[in-house]
Amino acid sequence: PEVGRWHGVAVSRLSDWPLERRPAWAEPDDFVVVRVVRDAPAARAGLRPLDVVPQAEWLRLLDGEAVRVRRADGQP
Repeated sequence: PEVGRWHGVAVSRLSDWPLERRPAWAEPDDFVVVRVVRDAPAARAGLRPLDVVPQAEWLRLLDGEAVRVRRADGQP
């Protein structure tokens, strides 16, 4: 997993996940949140485990910008 230490979030690329575990609507280069540290910036922003962060949004998230994420069920 890739870890954003300053943000308190650990993610994994969906391409590393078995096909049967990936959300059908997600792209292989997207990231799935695997851990969020309590009271960290990511947690305060509302990120939760199994949220999907589009690859294009990942760098914006690391820069502290607002990003679009989808919940595990595909809802924004």
